[in-house]
Amino acid sequence: MNAKILKLYRECFPEDSAEYSFFYIAKKANEKNVYCFTEGGEPVSMLLVLDNALTVGGKTINCPFIAAVGTKPTHRKRGLARKLILKTMRELKARGEIAVSLYPENAKFYEPLGFVTYAYSNGFSIKDSTFDATVDLSMKDAEKMLETYEKYAEKFYVSEKRTAEDFRNRVEEFLVEGRAVGCKKGDEIKAYALYFDPNDIEEVAYVDPFYIDKLGVSNYRK
Repeated sequence: MNAKILKLYRECFPEDSAEYSFFYIAKKANEKNVYCFTEGGEPVSMLLVLDNALTVGGKTINCPFIAAVGTKPTHRKRGLARKLILKTMRELKARGEIAVSLYPENAKFYEPLGFVTYAYSNGFSIKDSTFDATVDLSMKDAEKMLETYEKYAEKFYVSEKRTAEDFRNRVEEFLVEGRAVGCKKGDEIKAYALYFDPNDIEEVAYVDPFYIDKLGVSNYRK
C-alpha cells in the first residue's frame, strides 16, 4: 500500500474511520489507478479511477468510475481537484474510454467540467432493523444478491453492470463498519440494503415493493 496516499486520503476524508480508510486504499488503490498532483514529493490532490461498466438501453459500455476526489486541506482553493479531473479525463480519452461516471457530493462543481446528471436516486432509511424478515448477509450471498439486482435493474434504461465478484467486494466494504441486510424467502433474496448509516442507505434492490416493507425500509426523499 502507498502510505502517502493513505495519509492524504485520511486528511481529505477525516469522517471515515481509520479501519475503513485503510481498507478502502488497500483494496481499491494501486499504482495504475491513482491519479495525483504532488509537491515536494508529497501527494496533495488525488482521485481514483475504478473499473466500471454501464448497461445503457440493453448495451454494455465501459465507463470508469471516478472516486475519492480530494485535496489536502492546506492546498484547497487553488483549483487542483478541477485540474486533476480534467487531466485524468484527457488521459482516459486518449486510451479509448468514451465516458466516465461518478457520484458527486456537489453536482454543480462537476458541470463545468463536462459532467451531466444521468440519474437521480431515492433516499431510504431502515425503519426497524429488528424485523423478523431481516437477516444479515455476507460475501457468500453475492450470487443471490446479483440475481436480485439484475431483476431490479431491468426497469432502468441505465444501470451499473455488476458481477458476483463485484457484490462480494461491495459487501466486504460495507461490513467494515456498516451492514448488509436482506429479506429471504427460501434461498432467494427478495430484497437487500447496504448501508453505513441506517438513516441513509447506500443501495437498495428488490424484486417486489412488498419486500421493501418486510425489510423495514422506508423512502424518505427523492
